[in-house]
Amino acid sequence: MSHALIDVLLDRHKDALGRDFAAYGNHVHRVFDGTLLHQRHLAPGYTPSDDEMAALAIAAVYHDAAIWLDGTFDYLDPSNAHAQAELKTRGLERWSDAVFDMVMGHHKLTSVPPRGDDPNWGEWFRRADYSDVSWGLVRFGVPAADLKAVRSAYPNLGFHKALVRIAGGWFPKHPFNPMPMMRW
Repeated sequence: MSHALIDVLLDRHKDALGRDFAAYGNHVHRVFDGTLLHQRHLAPGYTPSDDEMAALAIAAVYHDAAIWLDGTFDYLDPSNAHAQAELKTRGLERWSDAVFDMVMGHHKLTSVPPRGDDPNWGEWFRRADYSDVSWGLVRFGVPAADLKAVRSAYPNLGFHKALVRIAGGWFPKHPFNPMPMMRW
């Protein structure tokens, strides 16, 4: 699956991502592919447009990117700002709400509600990120073999270790706000 735009955008930020470039890049690919798996599972008759696929690629690249681009573990708002700017640059503003839901909702503990009749990319993306962060233990009904195939194509390469390292630097400085990205 995947999308060529992902690598273009990741390469643009290679210096900022530093030693976590490959680990984050593979996470981005796993979330992108996982979102499509969840979309197919929940809306099997729906075929995304080329613009939707580009918007999904942008959301995937930027959903956690402010950790590195802005040096913050409170990253949802700045990550969304990066994604929205990229949508505008590419003339994809039509997908602003969907990308907002994907970036801002991917750490929700509850479902991301759909917006009218629009496809619920926010919920599909949330499920994909949880599936990836849980190493496939949380699958939301997607077959384990499908998620395993995505993990095989894009190995972890230390992504979870990087998150622990980054979180470890945040917690002592913000003991009353240890997980600022979590939402209800």
